[in-house]
Amino acid sequence: MTLLAKRIYIGTACVLYGMILTGVLLVVRFPKAKFKSFCTGFIEKRISEVHCSIGQIEYDFPATFRLQNIVFQPLEKQNGKGVEISQLVITADMKDLGKSFYLSANVYGGQGKCRLFIKDKNDAFVLSDCHFTHIDMGKMGYLQGQLGRRFTGIVDLDGGYTGRVDKIGRGKFEGTLSIQNATMNLINPILDIENIRLHKADMNISINNKEADLEKVRFQGPEFSGAMSGKIKIMSPWMGSGLNMRGELAPLASLLARNPEVKGLMILSQKQHRRSILPFMVSGTLAAPEFRFGH
Repeated sequence: MTLLAKRIYIGTACVLYGMILTGVLLVVRFPKAKFKSFCTGFIEKRISEVHCSIGQIEYDFPATFRLQNIVFQPLEKQNGKGVEISQLVITADMKDLGKSFYLSANVYGGQGKCRLFIKDKNDAFVLSDCHFTHIDMGKMGYLQGQLGRRFTGIVDLDGGYTGRVDKIGRGKFEGTLSIQNATMNLINPILDIENIRLHKADMNISINNKEADLEKVRFQGPEFSGAMSGKIKIMSPWMGSGLNMRGELAPLASLLARNPEVKGLMILSQKQHRRSILPFMVSGTLAAPEFRFGH
């Protein structure tokens, strides 16, 4: 090894050691209450609509932080349930300190992991290779309270997100979503069905700023199967988000056997479309969706 190479090696090692030591001292010497306050304040400054709390912060040598019991609550409902993350583990990439991180999380009974990259320009960041499995929708008390109905299901999510630190909620997400063994109570029955049951549902999702595109949505249940696609116009508060979805429903034998209305609709659809399907549309909002048959 040349003298210049040795100096570069030693210099790099000293820089890495200094950064690691700074992180250790920050956690060990800095009061935990103040450090938590700094973290929550950093988040709330960039997501102004929520209050954030962190139960506990721990440090693992050389460059890992563990955040326990993170809760995000809307400012107007701080006494109710919020979005909860049981544990978030942040590990710095030693090859690219300060710009690349490994993230893992325990959330609603499931696990997730992804990579975080901080860009130099415009406070941009990228979440890539995101993979979440076995997320239990039945534990999402805040979301169920907002929707005003009970639902269950196990969710798997894959994708990536690109955004800016100062506008975290206005970025772009692209990915796929899969739901297993889902149920949801309906506000207004559809074809005499008051509780939707699905064995499986799969879809492609793209979210860009204030609009979500749902494509290639496929679902299969004990009483019907079908497909749909469309858009969701994201509003604030988000329960007022507008729905514009179209799809096709194929009732199965169990539903046809117990519901004469469905038989009549199927006969009419066969005459009009020469297919044994029921076209449908969904409009309204997330809080008050409107469902009707037809194009």
